[in-house]
Amino acid sequence: MTDASLHDRLHALFDRLKDFPEASRCEHGTHLKPGAFIAFLDLRQLIEKEVLPALHQLEAKR
Repeated sequence: MTDASLHDRLHALFDRLKDFPEASRCEHGTHLKPGAFIAFLDLRQLIEKEVLPALHQLEAKR
């Protein structure tokens, strides 16, 4: 487990995506820079495993 808060980790991943906004179309679909694709996968996993459960807990406390 890391010492960084969920907010800080989520913000860092979002910033990584903003650093690689370039995408291009090719005959096989859309091509993202490798760094952007990895950041997207990391962000998706963080949202699935930590952000959504945290939001669910907050809603359950209401």
